[in-house]
Amino acid sequence: MNGSFEIPVLGSNFKTDPTGTGVGWTFVGTSGIQGNGSAFGATSAPDGVQTGYIQNLGTISQTINFNAGSHTLSLQAARRLHSVPAGSVQPIKVSIDGQQIGNLISPASTSFSLFTIPFSIATSGVHTLSFAGTIGATGDDLSTFIDAVVITGPPQITFGPTDLSPNSFFYVLGTDFGDQAGTINIHFPKGPSTTDLSVPIGQPSSQWWYPGLTGGTVNSALAGVVEQTVDITITTKDGKKSNAWQATFHPRLVAAHLPQSRVVVVSCSDGAHMNSCNHIGDESGECPFGFATEGIPPTASDSFGGHHHGCFGISSDTGTDTFSAALKNGWTFESLGFSSTTLSASNGTAQTPQTVPALSGASSIKIPVSWHIGATGGFVGYEGNLTITGPKGVSF
Repeated sequence: MNGSFEIPVLGSNFKTDPTGTGVGWTFVGTSGIQGNGSAFGATSAPDGVQTGYIQNLGTISQTINFNAGSHTLSLQAARRLHSVPAGSVQPIKVSIDGQQIGNLISPASTSFSLFTIPFSIATSGVHTLSFAGTIGATGDDLSTFIDAVVITGPPQITFGPTDLSPNSFFYVLGTDFGDQAGTINIHFPKGPSTTDLSVPIGQPSSQWWYPGLTGGTVNSALAGVVEQTVDITITTKDGKKSNAWQATFHPRLVAAHLPQSRVVVVSCSDGAHMNSCNHIGDESGECPFGFATEGIPPTASDSFGGHHHGCFGISSDTGTDTFSAALKNGWTFESLGFSSTTLSASNGTAQTPQTVPALSGASSIKIPVSWHIGATGGFVGYEGNLTITGPKGVSF
């Protein structure tokens, strides 16, 4: 950039159209760089010991890689004491890609004054910034000095965290965050609902907000969001918003019991005299020879259950009941508790089911329960309880 025109070093001299490594600027016509004490008689440079100068219709320009967004150009400018006509000012037009931005810069004094021009860049990439004299009739000799050219663009995050979770501290690095503390924001684009979170920066803020570094802590009580890719942005004190830095957010996980209302009876075997699964089916009755077959349904607190009654007969009763359950929003199955009740081990059994697919980490399962009642009659009843885990505050 060479915004203070300190390259090349000229001492008390001036040079029209200087070139070389580090100069940065392109000079056309009567424009160049002058040092304190040169024949141009400029007031001492406000930043360093040299300034740029534009005489009559000269121009100074530079191609710069801009990010899209709002920018602010600031510079110091002063007029030359000697001018023809006497006391006249050389107004400077500032342009981006040939389009004027802001008003003409017309310094009223030979002392340097600060000028600022806000402007916007629609598309990221290389653009040309230029300063051009606007008066240059034959016989005119009008010059303006410029110095301390600074462009403040939208803040840019160049480094940040890869993972976030409630109560995690993180920091971001970048440019143009500004001297005064702005805000850090996290955007959660994924359901159940879109959320924007303002992150408290580290305290004291004077030690956690710098032009190129800031950090904060994610709210420890944050709930209601699922695991997802989030966008971290910086907004400066004057309202400029940065690019988005993406990280994976891992919510706080909690355990819960899956209620019976969320378990579907896919099939309930009718191989016995009386059959019921999750209260669906025949739950009570009498065997032909007077054996009681009162139902033993699963309790309301069980995730699923079934019971089958067999009467005394020639052959035994066998069947398989199938249940299914599905979760959403990042919830998964964790464990299965299972128990069964029979008259005796030789009379009836219910096998502990093996879910399809394997239970842990699955979001959708089928649960086959195979049971058997001996030829002497009797019953078998069973209950199962499913433990699930998922993001706190999110429905399953």
